[in-house]
Amino acid sequence: MVGLEREHSWLARFPQILRAERLKAAFTREELADQIGVPIEEVGPWEEGVALPPLPEFFSLAEVFGWPIPRAIVEKKLVGSEGSTPASLKKRPPPRAGRPSPDAARRLGLPPTR
Repeated sequence: MVGLEREHSWLARFPQILRAERLKAAFTREELADQIGVPIEEVGPWEEGVALPPLPEFFSLAEVFGWPIPRAIVEKKLVGSEGSTPASLKKRPPPRAGRPSPDAARRLGLPPTR
């Protein structure tokens, strides 16, 4: 039971964790959406606790923020019964390309955008 309680408390805190990580990385919601390749409208509900990100987007968030992902989750969720990757995860669109905001460019040491 302890594992379930710990998992529930983490899920209950996910909106606060996501927002804190985004702010620590100095990303706007739009910049985070660009980083993981989703429309900006998806990030707000995750931070507000209205919805949780689908698993592919969760993995993208984990990559951006350096969150560890337990091997058991990867094996159970990403590998089908025949040992293949589910079709929904085989081909993901690349992240949207765009210019970073002037603040993001400055923080990243990039030349200013015009």
